[in-house]
Amino acid sequence: MAIQREVLNVNDSALQPAGGLGDREYFSTSEVASLCRVHKNTIIAAINRGLLPASKTPGGHNRVSRADLASFMRERGIPEGFGTVPSITRVMVVGESSLTVKRIRKSLPSPQFDVFSVQGLFEAGVVSARQRPDVLILPADPGTPDWAKVAHEIRQVAECRQTHLLGLSETGTPVPGAPFEVVLPREPKPGDLLDAITRLIHR
Repeated sequence: MAIQREVLNVNDSALQPAGGLGDREYFSTSEVASLCRVHKNTIIAAINRGLLPASKTPGGHNRVSRADLASFMRERGIPEGFGTVPSITRVMVVGESSLTVKRIRKSLPSPQFDVFSVQGLFEAGVVSARQRPDVLILPADPGTPDWAKVAHEIRQVAECRQTHLLGLSETGTPVPGAPFEVVLPREPKPGDLLDAITRLIHR
């Protein structure tokens, strides 16, 4: 059984948000993105659209107040974790190429995400029961009913009933009848995969 795992060699202090965020009153866009578990570009877009108030530093950089950030997070159901150790989201990738797995690992930064992958149908069932992934990523291309069946079967495993199912396809078109909660293109735009998984785990 071949399991590819991204090795995480970090201690507890490395998991702490940088700069003592628990005592901060203003945050940079990178810090806000880290706390909200989304791509930095998502935060910049939210500021530009007026969804997240921000002030400008003399150098032209955005700064978000603690109160505005807390409100933004509450409105979107994101747990507030200022100064706390973020939980690790376990993501299992099944049946995708090594290039796609590499792309997924690049999109989901450690240590917040633990990404591992398997190839076969049998391995998918066995490993998911043992590893209990938070998110399962499977092929969702039309004409791939075996993978849709695997998604159904994994959902029947007691340890995986709360696992979120995300599909990847060449076009991002959902497979009729498949239990995927989200289907994205196999090569999503920067930040789309991270944002989609963030929304799933905060439902």
